[in-house]
Amino acid sequence: MSKKTTLNDSASIYQKREKQTEKQKLKDLHGKEKLIYFKDYYFKIAVVALIALFFIGSLLYTVFKPKPKNVLNVAIVNNSLDEEKKTQFITDLTKYLNVNTKKQKISIDDSFLINQKNMDQFSMSMQQKITTLMYSSEVDAIVCDKTNFNHYYKNGYLDNLSDQIPTDLYSKISNSIYSIDSKAIGIQLSKCKRYQKLGLAKNDDQILGILVNSKNKNNVVKLIKYLFEE
Repeated sequence: MSKKTTLNDSASIYQKREKQTEKQKLKDLHGKEKLIYFKDYYFKIAVVALIALFFIGSLLYTVFKPKPKNVLNVAIVNNSLDEEKKTQFITDLTKYLNVNTKKQKISIDDSFLINQKNMDQFSMSMQQKITTLMYSSEVDAIVCDKTNFNHYYKNGYLDNLSDQIPTDLYSKISNSIYSIDSKAIGIQLSKCKRYQKLGLAKNDDQILGILVNSKNKNNVVKLIKYLFEE
């Protein structure tokens, strides 16, 4: 015998409930109910989406933003600079060359340690690195000891300074010119006060040369002028 009930079969609790979509739920709400629903449901989604877009945008900007162009690359071999003084030197030289720091930069790499007389694995690795950079025109000027300097000259990496330096500047630094095979190939920096102030290790045979395939020879000449200014 079935149990009697006061509700008929058409009562709402016996009706099959259909699952509403979020759009339908929002449509059935009015006034403040919609605002509350939006805050509880859509606001969190919107915040998460905005955060995700921010990080994606930052990543894309970092990857694809134009990198500053090097207008002067200097490689220093077997002589480490004082970091603080090197940073200040780059800052001063940047102003001297009127470099647009948003689009351009100056680089000085003094990480190269190469012993030509005892080429161990480390020296060979450093030699390969700097040779690759010089071959690909990624070095404009090099400063190194006499042994390494002669090596780079013999391998055809260094330019004749008399073809690059103006007559007045050449005359001013004539006592510091380093010649090989009757060619002015380098500039000895032992008497260059501005260079010595960079906190170098004691080394009297540091020589500066211009790379034959440098893309920024004009700026190397300006560097030389800056170094020998009183």
